[in-house]
Amino acid sequence: IDYKLRSKIVVDPSEITDFFNQHKEEFKSSEQREIQSIAVEDEAQAILVSDKLKNGIPVEEVSQDYKASINKFNVSKGEELKKEIEGAIFNLNINEVSKPVKIENKFYIFKINKIIPARQQSLDEARDTIQSYLFERKMQEGLGKLLDELKKRSYIQILSN
Repeated sequence: IDYKLRSKIVVDPSEITDFFNQHKEEFKSSEQREIQSIAVEDEAQAILVSDKLKNGIPVEEVSQDYKASINKFNVSKGEELKKEIEGAIFNLNINEVSKPVKIENKFYIFKINKIIPARQQSLDEARDTIQSYLFERKMQEGLGKLLDELKKRSYIQILSN
């Protein structure tokens, strides 16, 4: 396969440019939010945690006071988040704190640390990804043709006893 197929596949730079121009939407990153969340068991505690965070007390200090764990993560809108979480997160600005959100048996409070704006990747940033994709696509097409050719040239005889 390497000799007959892989070594003969060439992805021309103009193919990469054409693919990028035809699929620009696929190379856009959506707006992201860098978030810290604190989870507590009790609604009253959750309200106190939310109030302290809104008053500027650092997340780490509040989490120690309530023996709560902190999670830090990045999320994008439409990333299969629960609607309650997405609604709480994407209506906040930097350094704002959400009201407690109940999910299953816990209450979560979210703080927005950073908003990373949506952006379009450049051709140079997407080049390697496109190169790999086009190479694999050509490889699959070539492999299909090679297998068809081998089937045509094959002779199979079934012998029965």
